[in-house]
This record gives sequence, C-alpha cells and structure tokens, in this order.
Amino acid sequence: MNPQIDMRTVAEKEREARHKAICEEYLTLALASPSTSRYRLLTAIATHHKLTIPGVRKILIKAGLYITR
Repeated sequence: MNPQIDMRTVAEKEREARHKAICEEYLTLALASPSTSRYRLLTAIATHHKLTIPGVRKILIKAGLYITR
C-alpha cells in the first residue's frame, strides 16, 4: 500500500487551517448567540482575523455554512 503523500504547499496548508478556524468560530458564535444577525457575526470574525467581510462570507459559503438568498 502506498501512504498518501500531501502535495500541498505551505501556503495551501496555512490557508486551509485559517479557513477551518473561521468556520469553527462562526459555528461557535452562531450557537452561542442565535439572535445575533449573521452580518454582525461576519463583522466580528473579519475583525478578529484581519479579513474583509466579503472574504469571510466567501469562505463560509464555500464551506456550506452560509446560504445566500
């Protein structure tokens, strides 16, 4: 059997870790305060990770956690 070789670059691994942290933070905040608007959650996460709100929104959409109308 061949063991799986991880062919990703360091930047790709870091990006995946950052996206995973953003998704986990969104789920934690959303469950902790369900009455808070989604935009306010995105704002808090974007500020914490030094990203833009549309950037965080795109990450969450790709992960299937944020559904647009």
